[in-house]
Amino acid sequence: MYQSSNDLQRPCAEHLVIGCTDCPSGYVAALNHAQNELDDRLAAIRRDLDEGSISQREASDKRILVMSEHLARLIRLRIEHLGSER
Repeated sequence: MYQSSNDLQRPCAEHLVIGCTDCPSGYVAALNHAQNELDDRLAAIRRDLDEGSISQREASDKRILVMSEHLARLIRLRIEHLGSER
């Protein structure tokens, strides 16, 4: 039920899709893939910050961009796999 990510526990996508008891497996797989990519991108930002190659401000700006892109991707995936009515 849970996947480990950066020493944190997060639920698998299939347990996060509210109101979707019969979600297509492709949708759940796409959500998991998107989440893994988000985790990787955020980890890269943390690495850059820890190495001192970017400032706190730059890291914040990058996180905002990455999370905004992730949310837009989730919306596209929902429409693509479930239609706009769900």
